[in-house]
Amino acid sequence: MKKLTFIAISAAILFISPTLGDVTIKPLDPIQGKLQTTYETPFNKTGATEYLFPPKVGFTSPDKKPEIYSVVEVNSKKRIKAKIVPLKKNGILVPGKYQVLVRFKEPLPKDTELMLQYRIIVYRHSICYIDEDGIWNTQWDTGHKAKFIVPHGHIPVSASHPVIISEYYGRTHLLQDPLFIIGNKKTYLYRMLIFKTKPIPQKETKDRSQQGKL
Repeated sequence: MKKLTFIAISAAILFISPTLGDVTIKPLDPIQGKLQTTYETPFNKTGATEYLFPPKVGFTSPDKKPEIYSVVEVNSKKRIKAKIVPLKKNGILVPGKYQVLVRFKEPLPKDTELMLQYRIIVYRHSICYIDEDGIWNTQWDTGHKAKFIVPHGHIPVSASHPVIISEYYGRTHLLQDPLFIIGNKKTYLYRMLIFKTKPIPQKETKDRSQQGKL
């Protein structure tokens, strides 16, 4: 697998934040502001029968109620029953904020170690849109590693921060990993990421297809 550094146009460090964990971002339809986010987080609460993810902060999806693509226990590859619920703080609904309610068939036994993968589709036209030049813009703020999956038939135009470009199963991935070491402590810094891509011209797409047949 080939890797190379993709030079960023600019970078901005905001502040240290734990946020939700490493995230994979996949734009689906910028006209609707539709994108898929994937998180993997450990869970080991003995006796639990249900769990709200993410705790406290929730997902932001102001334009439409989010959808669950899947919730899977990574090690066993088993799907887990889950549904979207509105986020409440002090019993009051928070507009545009939601959580995933995960339910387990039985209380979790002692020393159970789960790795839960959440694939959630959110609708946020303010951070996923097409600009006046036809460029797809996707933004995401995080305090952890972030992987951006370039849409089918697109090429990267720019990124707000340095990234590593790689190919995985025919898809181009941009990995942004802002690990800093402060003293003896490793930490990730919270930042707003911006990825821009554009469709490959149809003629160029056909030419590439023909090259593959040679």
